Amino acid sequence: MFPFGKKKEEKPAPKPVPVKEVLDLRSRGLTNDQIINQLRAEGYDFESIRNALSQADLKTTVTPPETPPALPTPPAPGTETLAAPMAPTLETAPVGAPERKSVEEIERILEQIIEEKWDEVEEKLSVLEKWKAEIEKKIENLNARIDDFKSRIDGIEASMAAKVEEYGKAMQDVNVEIQALQKVMGKLIPTLSESIKELKEVVKSKK
Repeated sequence: MFPFGKKKEEKPAPKPVPVKEVLDLRSRGLTNDQIINQLRAEGYDFESIRNALSQADLKTTVTPPETPPALPTPPAPGTETLAAPMAPTLETAPVGAPERKSVEEIERILEQIIEEKWDEVEEKLSVLEKWKAEIEKKIENLNARIDDFKSRIDGIEASMAAKVEEYGKAMQDVNVEIQALQKVMGKLIPTLSESIKELKEVVKSKK
């Protein structure tokens, strides 16, 4: 009835430490609890899983290492069917907060930023002053040209006024001459008419 003489079944050799599998599962975003459950389902024992987690913590440089908790001792051979082991819960080690910069360093950075911005402002002001000087020079040249043009216009107006005055004076002289001619013609026409009348009578008498 009792199998005292029955030979115990030999336990299969443990699988190698699944470091690669742990890194692969972490790259997928799985937590330590999920990794342990996954590897247990694939047949890895607790010791191999714990060693794999420790070695993965040493190899990884992207995420902070996670300290695996102490795993329970594997059950003795032949008693694994008595009770199924509960999957342990791993707590992720807190990520260290980044070191805050000192007040002096922050002030130095602010002073550097302000100095750079001030240099940019001074450069822009220099360009603005140069542009202002060029505009003022162009305005000065334009004013000089306007004054010269105005002087020419004034000269033309004065010349035209002189010409008009000269023309008016000439017209007055012509008017005087016309009036004198009218007076002469007024005196000459009656005499000429009388002479023509006498000439007609002479011609008529000879006929």
